[in-house]
Amino acid sequence: MSITTSIHHLFRILLLPLCIVIAGCGEIELPGDDDKDTPTNPEKPSDNQDKDSPSEDNGNDNPSGGEDGDSPSGGGGNTDQPSTGDEDQSIRPISGTGCSIVDGKHLLLDGYFYISRDELMGCYGAFADPDLFASTLEYVNSYEEEELKNWRIPTEDEARILKMYLDSSTMQYGKEPLPLVNTVLIEHGWAPINNYLRYLCANGEKSFRLTPDGKVTKSGSKTTYSVRLVCPE
Repeated sequence: MSITTSIHHLFRILLLPLCIVIAGCGEIELPGDDDKDTPTNPEKPSDNQDKDSPSEDNGNDNPSGGEDGDSPSGGGGNTDQPSTGDEDQSIRPISGTGCSIVDGKHLLLDGYFYISRDELMGCYGAFADPDLFASTLEYVNSYEEEELKNWRIPTEDEARILKMYLDSSTMQYGKEPLPLVNTVLIEHGWAPINNYLRYLCANGEKSFRLTPDGKVTKSGSKTTYSVRLVCPE
């Protein structure tokens, strides 16, 4: 037997078992790229799918306020406003007289005029020597009480009003008013009003006294008087 024949015979013997296996198992698929486990790209869960999403209707949790909530921009409806004008004045009535102390610095005959808290005694009227009367006018023109500056000698009508309210004979409130007023004047360190002196009125041409028998009369050329000024309210 030749060498070639021997090799051929050996090859056939080796292939016979392989052929039998192939015939029993069918088609054999060799592993390749198609057999590799590749991810099937499953759906990714939504970021918001498992999370609580805010509801469109949050009820009363809305911080901006609404019909059921307190609006942060709202103001108090009953906020007190500061008073202005006459309401700011401190007025202390002098009981039983018709007079008041205003702001602790002025004497007011309610509804009429202010009465000066000081007075000048020993002055002369309009019919006295002009130089003597000039000193009276100098006092009148220079007199001031803080913001009140328009002081003057009372007119005849204003003198009668002073007499009506301060003359003890009238007893407007059941008590003698002048002592009540003077008590308050003295408490403030101001000059009391005298009912035994005659006060000038009507530009110094007349005088009056705050007594039951006091009348408005013409001022004299030699007599001295007192001056109590008034200022419009």
